[in-house]
Amino acid sequence: MKILIVHRLIAAFGGAHKYLTGLIDRLAASGWDIHLAINPNPDIGELVQAQANKGVQIHPIDYDRLGSAELGQVMDQLIQDISPDVIDFEAAAKSLRQLALNSNRFKDTTAHKLFTMHLPIVTDRSSLRSWKRHIPLSHARTGIHERKAFLKLFDSGLSVSQYHANDINSLVGISQKFFTVIPNGVDIEEFHPPTIRQKDKNSQIKIISCGGLTKQKRFDLLILAAIQMKQLNFQIEIAGEGVERDKLTQQIKQLELSDKVFLKGHIRDIPSFLRTGDIYVVCSDSEGLPYAALEAMATGLPMVVTRVGELPYMIRQGIEGLVVNCNDPQELSLALLELVNSAHKRKTMGDACLVRARQDFNAAINWSRVDDKYRDLALNPKN
Repeated sequence: MKILIVHRLIAAFGGAHKYLTGLIDRLAASGWDIHLAINPNPDIGELVQAQANKGVQIHPIDYDRLGSAELGQVMDQLIQDISPDVIDFEAAAKSLRQLALNSNRFKDTTAHKLFTMHLPIVTDRSSLRSWKRHIPLSHARTGIHERKAFLKLFDSGLSVSQYHANDINSLVGISQKFFTVIPNGVDIEEFHPPTIRQKDKNSQIKIISCGGLTKQKRFDLLILAAIQMKQLNFQIEIAGEGVERDKLTQQIKQLELSDKVFLKGHIRDIPSFLRTGDIYVVCSDSEGLPYAALEAMATGLPMVVTRVGELPYMIRQGIEGLVVNCNDPQELSLALLELVNSAHKRKTMGDACLVRARQDFNAAINWSRVDDKYRDLALNPKN
């Protein structure tokens, strides 16, 4: 069985990187001949080399520098050279859409064409509204038309999020049967609770979060929320690096929160970091089904999350945690206060997270389902 995975990866960390390496490991273990068409980005050089060392055949494509016609020719040649059983598009950036839309061989191939979705491709309702604010409406309509044409080239889809699958079904007009939804999974052996987490009422409460320091993650809201809690015995630690570091550092300084909020930078041992926490926060404007949240759940942390993507479905209000509106530091601070002030709620919600992670987001089980899906595509093409 031969597969061509088409991916445009921005960085060698985060959910996209984790999913790609997990997928390749699973397919390699099942005996697939794996070809990876990926951008030659120096930031992901080590990751790409690691895949090559596993026997994955790498096809570098400078997606963003080639014109539309050239991308189509590249795709034509890849399909001719590889003759894959499955072609899996792991992203929907404009350059990758052009790769498919301008390739005659992609349109006509007998290989099963699979679109794998981790985030909205500017078709979920919240992203669409944001997108239209920044570009002319006429351009937005053209973009949506292009996305419809792109998705209609595929035979089936695989999504980690039922929320995004449903919205794309309705907005783009794809059959309800198009997507198979298999959630991301977490290694419950690696991510597990500490032996002791409960603290006495005078102990400092640690609120933690992980993610790239980008605008989407909205760590500025978490910092603003800390102002309302300034008199309490807590601290906030944010693990991750990114372009917003200087702005966030300045914000912490201006608000006189340097003794409360700490940017920890890149942390290699995330499981150990999570085990030091008492509450986990996701305050993003946009998410699919984030690995970081699953890992926190598996560590038994109660959650405070924003109402985006799959988060309100994986974190049920008042059971695994508290769900708040986006861009509302006041509501975020109230939710954090509720958990900081109640050891009982932290314990019961954290225990519920642990159960949910083990039952619904177990990596061993979910990767097995992915493996079965890909095997079925190869053995029963055009299903």
